[in-house]
Amino acid sequence: MRRYGFVILGLTAAACGGEEEETEELPALTCAQGELKLRGNLGAVKVDEVHPLTPPHRFVNVEGGLAGSIDVSGPDGTVNLMFVERLTAPGSVGARVELKLSVPSATWLDNCATDGSFPSTVTLDEDSGGGRFLARELHSVSMTGACEAVIEGELEGCFRFP
Repeated sequence: MRRYGFVILGLTAAACGGEEEETEELPALTCAQGELKLRGNLGAVKVDEVHPLTPPHRFVNVEGGLAGSIDVSGPDGTVNLMFVERLTAPGSVGARVELKLSVPSATWLDNCATDGSFPSTVTLDEDSGGGRFLARELHSVSMTGACEAVIEGELEGCFRFP
């Protein structure tokens, strides 16, 4: 049995006086069926993770003035993507992201947008069998559900429905 882990690697930085930092171009994230991948930098933490997904998943498109959402989950937690523009394949719309993971420790991140904004994006794959998202302006969320500090950085993710 293949086991996936939730790995958060500490970002180490070396100061180089007067030199510009080079950025490495990363390949686009792709996911296998039943997989969630996360990559990015959140504050001083580098994220590069793979999580298993299990049925059921939920994809509800915008209909009759009601918001749409994509929910995927697995033994490590859930990802909820909410949007108010109709999402068609292949296409992208503004979204709000909520990410709750339990491994190795409880992590709850959310856009916490109360001003009507959708600072993240979600893209549906051409075959509608999965998609990608880019989470921006994330906040940490306490176990009571209160939004806390903004976390600098972005989190890129992909998922393929199980």
